[in-house]
Amino acid sequence: MATNMIKLTMSLLLVGFASSDNTGPNFVIFFADDFGWGDLHSYGHPTQEKGRIDEMADNGIRFTQWYSAESLCTPSRMGMMTGRMPTRMGMGHTVFAPGGNTALPANETTIAERLVPLGYKTGMAGKWHLGINKENYND
Repeated sequence: MATNMIKLTMSLLLVGFASSDNTGPNFVIFFADDFGWGDLHSYGHPTQEKGRIDEMADNGIRFTQWYSAESLCTPSRMGMMTGRMPTRMGMGHTVFAPGGNTALPANETTIAERLVPLGYKTGMAGKWHLGINKENYND
């Protein structure tokens, strides 16, 4: 299990949305590179022991299909965060390099920006890999 968890931790983007007024459901998106749906106990791995993600799946809704917008990290994250095909944002089969000056286009609206007006608190942890931001151009 340790090997799988290291692999997951190193390439995971975790996005959480919590309804601040308790009128909507809270949800978490685990978006991991090179992590198959069958790698978890809750999705049918025959020998993988149960972990925290499996506990969350047992107590919530578990989805069984997902299509990534692209096979590379940067454009696949862009697609997940915006709901748009990366090629429509000028991001075909491209990955942002460290120290580069490219980023998710400022005019694109993310899922978090759409949920905040609905009373959700949003947050993320892990590999962002969507380029620079307006506060820090050295990231």
